[in-house]
Amino acid sequence: MKKQYLLLLALFAVVSLNAQLSTVSIELVYSDDGTIEGYPEGFNTWRVYAHFDGADDVLSGCYAVQGGQPLVLGSSTNQIWNAAFGGVSRDDISDIVVQQFPAVAYDSYVAVGAGSDAPGSVQYIASSPQTVFQDKLHVSGSEDEMDTNLEIEDGMWFSFIGDVDAVASGAENEVLIAQITTDGDIDVCMNFQVFPGGQAGDLTMYDNFCETAQAPVGVDEVAKVDFQVYPNPASDIAVVSYLNDGSIGGQLEVVDLSGRVVWTTKMNTERTIIDVSTFAEGLYLLRLKDQQGNAIHVEKLLVD
Repeated sequence: MKKQYLLLLALFAVVSLNAQLSTVSIELVYSDDGTIEGYPEGFNTWRVYAHFDGADDVLSGCYAVQGGQPLVLGSSTNQIWNAAFGGVSRDDISDIVVQQFPAVAYDSYVAVGAGSDAPGSVQYIASSPQTVFQDKLHVSGSEDEMDTNLEIEDGMWFSFIGDVDAVASGAENEVLIAQITTDGDIDVCMNFQVFPGGQAGDLTMYDNFCETAQAPVGVDEVAKVDFQVYPNPASDIAVVSYLNDGSIGGQLEVVDLSGRVVWTTKMNTERTIIDVSTFAEGLYLLRLKDQQGNAIHVEKLLVD
């Protein structure tokens, strides 16, 4: 397995260029409010993104090399929740299963972009130990499991050349790299292989991008927010009203369950109308950020 991993790295011409990878961010997706059956009590779900300078930059993979900087995805409690019908990567999780068991959407996984339920887009390999991905992000039976933090000393997860999910997208030129559901403060340290400007360019390595985020006590205690959405379910339009001690200026995002931001606007008034008529049917998350970019409220929106 180790020889296979080293051979994979050797297939690319690795050079050092001016940094095209700008930062790593951790976004709060959902905090337990008791409304999702099967979701672990008191836990929070986070998504980790890599942000790039250009919209054409491509994330090839996230890696660790023995003797170098390891990869770390975990929390202060050393607990990661894995859903029984989830998977190691986003591509292992079926959208059909999510429709039947909504809690699976919050499974812990690795990713290279938003992904879909098409198999094979995200690959993973490790030699220290060989089973690290399966041990930490895969359920061995039919019951949900609590596993320890994912730490990789020699291995990677990656996408194949041509995978459009790996291309930086959105207003922040971002690529989803992981989702973690845990009951503690989240802590990540990542290394990346990047094609700056597109996959025809030279592969570039970026090491030791670390970030932390503090777990909220609860959704209602993150900020004093009066947040309402109606009708819900919605088929044509959804109206969002937001009051926060009279202050306006936060960012409102609609995020699908694969982590892709499908709609966004600045909350310049106390009432915002979202045209959902072109959205695919299913469950979405409304994520409100304050003026500093911190998630202060998350609400579910069902489009039918």
